[in-house]
Amino acid sequence: MIRKVLLIRFSSIGDIVLSTGLICSLKEAFPYIHITYITKPEYHDLLCNHSKVDRLYLYKGIQDTRDFLRRSEFDLIIDAHNSLRSNLDCYGTKNVLRVPKYFFSRWMSVLTKRPSIFARQNLRIKDLLQDLVQKKISGMKTGFPTELDVDKIKEESILLRIKKSISSKNSKSKTKTRQIESNIKIESKISYIVVVPGAAYKSKQWPQEYFASLMNSLSTRLSNMVFILVGGQKDIPTAQSIQSALKKRVRCINWAGELSIMESMAIIKNADLVLVNDTGMLHVAESFKVRTIAFFGPTTKDFGFYPYRETTKVMEHDLDCRPCSLHGKSNCSNNMSCLRHIKPEEVLKELVGKLST
Repeated sequence: MIRKVLLIRFSSIGDIVLSTGLICSLKEAFPYIHITYITKPEYHDLLCNHSKVDRLYLYKGIQDTRDFLRRSEFDLIIDAHNSLRSNLDCYGTKNVLRVPKYFFSRWMSVLTKRPSIFARQNLRIKDLLQDLVQKKISGMKTGFPTELDVDKIKEESILLRIKKSISSKNSKSKTKTRQIESNIKIESKISYIVVVPGAAYKSKQWPQEYFASLMNSLSTRLSNMVFILVGGQKDIPTAQSIQSALKKRVRCINWAGELSIMESMAIIKNADLVLVNDTGMLHVAESFKVRTIAFFGPTTKDFGFYPYRETTKVMEHDLDCRPCSLHGKSNCSNNMSCLRHIKPEEVLKELVGKLST
């Protein structure tokens, strides 16, 4: 009988989030199973509050991991990363289930522009993980959605911070601002749109001038709406460029490079809508069932990371050059036409419909 399970996924945000469906599937079928998850320290926030992860072990290197595996005696190790490093970590260990990545099928999709196994079977990475483990453990159901949990104290703290930031922007008097802030209640609802303009690679980013144009147009229709720019340190220049192109009437908070992953998750969880590229925060938004507009350019559903929620609308155009790389890392010779073809006016029509319902 399998009682102790280890799940390995070192990075990145999206891949880790997609693996949470498997965690939910295992716990639903076998509540007694003890699940340990190994990941890199920088992704601690994603899983530290997950109700179905019994132990979160932060990766310290190959030797430390090998020692940990020997001590723990897991009944099943699921290597969801399946890299040279994870293979070395598990070398000599029994009961290791490695998740195939179908590199050849995906590369052939890039080279021939024909559907990969993921597109042909309408398969997604989150489902692949569950289907694979089901073959190993009978009695397990599949099809579980991804799931994340946020620290409630940090969630309330960041929401209060948003309200204070808005109140200070609305008031020119510092004395009045302090009076407003002292009366703010966490329970009061605030409407805002989260904008995630960054991505792992420049070629996966919807043009920053398009983001600014869309936000300017939306603020005309939704005068009370607030926009919050989020992202990592490397996204600061992009967020600043967007903010500088906004009209004065646009209510925008630029927190790119200022938030932890946990704080970003809390902001996304409570958003009215998220505007995001094909990046990890897209999958975070899906886990919280937040209405989302996702911009897809060099990558397609052929790679298994395509959104699955009905609350997510993918904006994309079928061009002969798509897909052009496995992860979107490419030197585009076509002036990023795949993303530039997605005009702000087209997105505006979709957005107004979502926010009016």
